[in-house]
Amino acid sequence: MKHENKTTRRVVRATRFEFELDDGMILPLVPNLDHDPSVSEVQESYDRACLAIKSIQDVGDIDKNDS
Repeated sequence: MKHENKTTRRVVRATRFEFELDDGMILPLVPNLDHDPSVSEVQESYDRACLAIKSIQDVGDIDKNDS
């Protein structure tokens, strides 16, 4: 399942412990994996996580507007 999200950073490197984004930020993979994932696997998970966070933020914005 592919998710297109133009607002997220691009994953450029991935290991079983961490991944690196195109802006140089290095983030941990928690829990550590037992194998090195592909960059595309991590990108797909990262995009989904960003979409989930944005959805939660959007709901919060709607709640604030209803007050």
